[in-house]
Amino acid sequence: MQDKNKKIIYVILIFVFLIGAVAVSFVNLPNANYFALDPYLSLPAAVTGDEFNVSFNVFPTPTYSPPSTVSISVGPGLKLISGVTEALEPGPARSKKATWEVEANSSGMRAVDFKLGSQTYRYDFPVYPQLSLTVAKALPKLGDGVTPLNGGLALKTGSEAVYFEKSSLGYGPAIVFFINNGSALPMGILPALGSACYSSNSWDYAELVPQFASWNNRSINFGFNGSAVTFRSYWEIENGTVFVRNRLTASKPLGLNQFSFSLYAGAFSFGQSKEQALFPGLEWLVGNESSSSTVDVAPPYNPRDAPDPDEVTVPLMAVSEEGGVVGLLWGPSFSWNGLPSAVLSPEFSVPNWLQGQDDDLFELFIPNVPQYVQPNEDQAFSSYTMASGSSVSIECAVYAGPGNALGAVNEWVRVFGLPKPDLPMTPAQDINYSMKAYLSSLWVKGQGWLPWNTFSKAYPNSGAVGTIYLASLIERNLTLRAQLLSLFNETLPMAVEYGGPGYLISPDGNEGP
Repeated sequence: MQDKNKKIIYVILIFVFLIGAVAVSFVNLPNANYFALDPYLSLPAAVTGDEFNVSFNVFPTPTYSPPSTVSISVGPGLKLISGVTEALEPGPARSKKATWEVEANSSGMRAVDFKLGSQTYRYDFPVYPQLSLTVAKALPKLGDGVTPLNGGLALKTGSEAVYFEKSSLGYGPAIVFFINNGSALPMGILPALGSACYSSNSWDYAELVPQFASWNNRSINFGFNGSAVTFRSYWEIENGTVFVRNRLTASKPLGLNQFSFSLYAGAFSFGQSKEQALFPGLEWLVGNESSSSTVDVAPPYNPRDAPDPDEVTVPLMAVSEEGGVVGLLWGPSFSWNGLPSAVLSPEFSVPNWLQGQDDDLFELFIPNVPQYVQPNEDQAFSSYTMASGSSVSIECAVYAGPGNALGAVNEWVRVFGLPKPDLPMTPAQDINYSMKAYLSSLWVKGQGWLPWNTFSKAYPNSGAVGTIYLASLIERNLTLRAQLLSLFNETLPMAVEYGGPGYLISPDGNEGP
């Protein structure tokens, strides 16, 4: 009896240990009580002399609410205009938000620290010395490929060009242009070529500005080497479009809350104005319509800015204005860590109400909804554990071209192709299988076929008569063809007698059994 009790105790202890192990694996380091949405600026890219807002969002858990205030400290090159401590006010979705006004005094990678309770969160972002659009005059004259230009690099294919500014910070921002009739229209901007939010002993959100680059006539390979992560951003002209392959590698063990790639469409050009915006399966907007509005869906169900990826019918986000369209396109089966469920998560805010900017936000991020991130959020509730040397990736196409937002769908089909369905049987097998209902399971000798949708008695349905005749014309199995023709010859007179000659083409006789 004692041995039996010991076994029961051992089983209970093992069960408790396993539950504890599972719980620990889902702790969001460095603090499991609450977690932060990525901080953001009130403009897509800051330059020296700009005054802008810095915002910080916090998502409470069901069992814990964060403190009512959060404080900020700014690093060199920044001046805090507003107060140090701000109250947390209601923000997007179920978050709470605090905002400060900051001035950039000089260029460089700049840092702000947010202190929330006992935890400190750092945000590293670039302040560029300048943002020049003068390269637009030179872009239409360039040939396809990579061209050094004004100290930076231009990547051009057809009606699309991406220009990477070069400064003391490195390569950035990247500006996407649509080339039309000898002019280049700026369609969007990438403030950095990637962003990462991770935690080891502390929490850090960093905009990833490459420090170096190598290139050939068709591609550019950008790189950044940090103390916690290394980052590579590979841009290539492939199949007539611009493909981006970003890879983040951990230099030490860490918990990944977000790795993202963001395009701010309309920034420094047409702003919030648009002809159309498209997020297939969820949004098709025209004029001044806003995404996640309550026009189609009543609250609290209207938010659809970061949905389950399965809800997106064509993996793209696009906006059109002034005769051009710009957007992000990605493959539905791409896996960021090699597992089938690890797909890219999109975030769509048109206009950019999430960050209060005069542009449209298109973002791809990992870890994905819903395995690691709640719908309509973009920070992991369960950090993805990365061992030292392990990597995650994001791949997509940056598209700019002529036409409206639907042109992005045509481009997606051209680049990725239509999926080839995995049919459970061939068309011939399907016909063979379907004819069994007409020949046996629904057939009543001397009466006709039983209706599929009622419990009425069998009758000589003229639609079934026509179906078995058409099937006999394409059926390759000679035995089955003979059976179908025999049944057709038997039932045709029955149908005429049942409803008259006109019954053969009447809607009343074409319901099908």
